[in-house]
Amino acid sequence: MNTYAKPLTILLIVAALFLTAVSVTARSGETPFSPNIAPAGDIELAGQIGGVTESVAIQGDYAYIGIGPRFVTMNISDHTQPAVVGQTAVLPFIVRDVAVSGNYAYVANDGSGLRVYDVTNAASPVQVGQFNPTGSPLAQRVSLSGNHAFVAYGDKNLRIVDVSDPANPAEIGSYAASAVLNGVAVSGDYAYIAHGESGLLILDVSDPAHPALASLTDTAGVATDLAVAGNHVSVADGTNGLVVFDVSNPSSPMQTAVFDTPGTAQAVDARGDYAYVVDSPDNLRVVDVSDPANPAEAGNYTTNALVTGDAVIRVKTEGMYAYVASGGAGLRIIDIDDPTTPTETGHFKTVGLAWGIGVEENYTYLGDKWAGLSIVNTTNPAAPIYTGYYHSPGQAWGVAAKGNYAYLADFYHGFRVIDITDKVLPAEVGFVDTPGGAVRVDLAGDYAYVGDAPGGVRVIDISDPANPIEVGAVVPPGFAVVTVKVLGNYVYAANYDAGLRIIDVSDPNNPEEIGSIDTPGLAKGVDVVGNYAYVADDGQGLRIIDVSDPTNPVEVGFYDSPGMPNDVQVIGDFAYLADGLAGVRVIYIDNPAEPIEVAAYDTSGYAIEVAVDGNYIHVADITGGLTILHLTLPPTPTPTATFTPGPSPTPTPTPHGTPTGPWAQYRDSGSIILSPLGRELVIDYGNMGNSASLTLGINGAAVFENGLPNMNDDLDANGTCVFNIFPAPDAASGDVFTLHATLGNIDIQRNGKIGYPFYMPLVLHTT
Repeated sequence: MNTYAKPLTILLIVAALFLTAVSVTARSGETPFSPNIAPAGDIELAGQIGGVTESVAIQGDYAYIGIGPRFVTMNISDHTQPAVVGQTAVLPFIVRDVAVSGNYAYVANDGSGLRVYDVTNAASPVQVGQFNPTGSPLAQRVSLSGNHAFVAYGDKNLRIVDVSDPANPAEIGSYAASAVLNGVAVSGDYAYIAHGESGLLILDVSDPAHPALASLTDTAGVATDLAVAGNHVSVADGTNGLVVFDVSNPSSPMQTAVFDTPGTAQAVDARGDYAYVVDSPDNLRVVDVSDPANPAEAGNYTTNALVTGDAVIRVKTEGMYAYVASGGAGLRIIDIDDPTTPTETGHFKTVGLAWGIGVEENYTYLGDKWAGLSIVNTTNPAAPIYTGYYHSPGQAWGVAAKGNYAYLADFYHGFRVIDITDKVLPAEVGFVDTPGGAVRVDLAGDYAYVGDAPGGVRVIDISDPANPIEVGAVVPPGFAVVTVKVLGNYVYAANYDAGLRIIDVSDPNNPEEIGSIDTPGLAKGVDVVGNYAYVADDGQGLRIIDVSDPTNPVEVGFYDSPGMPNDVQVIGDFAYLADGLAGVRVIYIDNPAEPIEVAAYDTSGYAIEVAVDGNYIHVADITGGLTILHLTLPPTPTPTATFTPGPSPTPTPTPHGTPTGPWAQYRDSGSIILSPLGRELVIDYGNMGNSASLTLGINGAAVFENGLPNMNDDLDANGTCVFNIFPAPDAASGDVFTLHATLGNIDIQRNGKIGYPFYMPLVLHTT
């Protein structure tokens, strides 16, 4: 199989499908999100493991790194087996950078700013201070010089923070730049900044309270990192390679040479006569810069997935080792004692870039983008344990597990079958090369159904897992099938810009599209329960579609989520939505026409897929690794309702039956009871005729209407009829029910007057 013969357009599809979404922070012109019902603390973090490693600092026998949303300390005295000795609790955002000086570590934690930790006891880092400027811009990089931390923020500002008192860091100066600040190094009176597309920015910081521009020198590429050694600055300049500057005069730096690396120069450190360049996709290149005008490669080390394109990469050198923060590939330690033959000596791997997820019998299986299949023991959700992984040849996206096998959508390396009997050393037993990029997979009986971009839906016989065979395929119109869900004889395909496609697979050898509906956004995820399909429609929320007639699907309701939905799973009356930067949203769908959010949790990274297991929600969070949430299904609101009739006395309540808990009723000729659940209206008609109608409003707006011309046929054994009126009003805000009831030919009295229609306000109060 020529795995590299597939068109470049397939790789571009990756960016279009998901990668671009990671950088999205808001939708232009969108009104602020305001949920109907507040989460009320019924969803909380249970456990977390993994995430990207974008930063590393070295001091003595310890490496200080970020792993997803945690700051982690590692013992590296044995360079062949780096070991975690301490870590923080889960932080609100991804750790972007770390700098260490003495007993303190300074952590750039994105939206929560700069955090200062006392690492005197490496096994137990303790936060002692925090600096988070107004507006909470994203803290990306940090560099130290004396009593000052130089923090590069996502709003293109460099902030200079006085950390002489680590418990009370305070900003003393700032500089507003014109482009992103990708890397910062401070030497003497100058701060050197990798200034993105603008090249090399040098600031005079001799007066930290008033930093001033010394020079700005453009480069041919995109400056992503830099390092200072003596009078020379080495810049990792993307596709332009390594650029070397003489900065003897910082006001007028001179570009002395460009060393064009074969790949994309992403990170650099410099020491003595050498610059160490992390060159995408999988090389550490050692460049001899002893003659800055004529840099030359001295040696290189190549390893699979040294660099992962979804995360920032950094390299630090200390002693005879280079330490590479490799994004989804963890921390890698490379012996550079002989610069001509660098060799990897140690590697710390955990869950990296979680792009897909499946749960099966106390184990969670993750499509770990650049690492393959990662396996986590989640018997104790509060303490997940990384057990092992299979390094697939491609980019692991979707995963499904059943019995002793996991089935992996490995993008341009197709469909892989992994024997997971041994959770530490899983092994591949079979594969099928799909025509495009395998993105997601679902299982039913002896078949696997693979969403392929742009190869449509591929049907694979897995009755013999060691010899999977493609038996059928259908390619719907549109950009790419990105998710498939099987129910009965149908496959429901989320087809990106072409909406939901319904495919008859009653004959797996001859699948046939029989129905479709174009959703307003980009259909990325789908689940199907009963007569409804639920589509995660990136940019347009959750769409609920009636598929009782598969040939003519019809949208019946939607929920406009605050993020960019990628995936959805439905269990009972609840839909669990992976909502990108907005984390996980739990949507009550008892009434498909009026879905309501009842709980939410903002994960640290980008929620891309969910798998629900009992009361736990397992989230593939891309940069945040595996996040496990505990959900206590929020009780439906239980307001106490009281009748307010005006000047006349309140009628004596005599309900039909005795409800428990908070309840209220109004009785004249019959009973109208607000049930204890706060989401049902119970009408006790008794012998009140054979016709009735009812309209329910909340705050004056009609939300429920029902006509019952043959009321006696609808009564239960107790002579009552129950109407479902969810969504319930918000008791805490004093919402008002307005009931307009007409009950047969029975006159209903109020305030001594006879007649109908009859209006009765029920004012809700909290219990």
